[in-house]
Order: sequence, then C-alpha cells, then structure tokens
Amino acid sequence: MEVIEGLFEKALKLESPWQVKAIEFKESEKRLKILIDFPRGSVFKCPECGKEEKGYDTKEKEWRHLNFFQYECHLVVRVPRIKCKEDGILQVEVPWARKGADFTLLFESFAMTLCREMPVNKVSKIIGED
Repeated sequence: MEVIEGLFEKALKLESPWQVKAIEFKESEKRLKILIDFPRGSVFKCPECGKEEKGYDTKEKEWRHLNFFQYECHLVVRVPRIKCKEDGILQVEVPWARKGADFTLLFESFAMTLCREMPVNKVSKIIGED
C-alpha cells in the first residue's frame, strides 16, 4: 500500500474490505477524487437479512465529501451488489453515506450545521452546491 493511500484510508476510517485504490488530484479543476475499491472475493452483508455474501457485480457511484483544504473532494466507489439466497440481488450499504444520497454523512452534517447558523443561499456558496 502506498503511503498516501494509507493516509487517506485512516483519515476516512475505512474498514475492511474497503481500501483506497488511487487518488486523482486535478488542481486546474480544484478537485480531489479518492477512488475506493475492495479486493476480489470480498464478502458483504445483505442489507435485508445480514447474511454475508460475495459480490455479484458492481456499480460505480460518486459522493461529495468534505473539502480537502480548498479543493472539492469526491469519493468514487465500485459499490457491489450481492445475490442473497433469501432476498435476491441487492446493493450493499456503504458506511459513509445514506442509501440514495449523493453526499457523505460528514458532508451532510457539515452543511446542516452551517444551515443552522446562516441563510441557505450563503451555505450553498460556501459548500459550492446549488
């Protein structure tokens, strides 16, 4: 594991099987992308019954995360689906975001904290979301 990827894994508090695969830093776009993946053969809990199953297939998803200094930070992840014998094919839940959300839990918490203290239009300018 590279030092930088390991640093981000610790900062994001990723637990097995999740791991930082790569970091893409685009200074011209003021954007940092953290690519998160898992090793082949990893098992995940069924979101319905909790039974552990191997990944069936994946879908790439992206979440807006807290800024990295002055740069927007996004988590780009191959999110697995599992084929549960009881519940069928389901997408696994990720620990950093609510189901169906486009933002991480930490980003949502930060935005809500700002909304309690200032008008929403000012918050949208600060966080860069309309």
